[in-house]
Amino acid sequence: MSLSAQELPIESHVIVCGDGSVAMNDEELSEMLACTLEQRDAMGYLMDRWQSYPAELREACVARLQAEEAVDYVQLAACIENA
Repeated sequence: MSLSAQELPIESHVIVCGDGSVAMNDEELSEMLACTLEQRDAMGYLMDRWQSYPAELREACVARLQAEEAVDYVQLAACIENA
């Protein structure tokens, strides 16, 4: 995954939350939907504020996600807000 801190990375929540396959039971489906909503809310929060954060902070938090398979917007928001 190659991320740039200039723009908020935009990716699907499927890798982080799952794809809602028919093999999921009700509990797994509920967890996947809750995860998707959390990711969507965190992504929206960051989209509204991304350019207002210092570039150094954006770069540091995005760099922490470089090793991950996908962007976890909840973790990215926590990194930004807890800095």
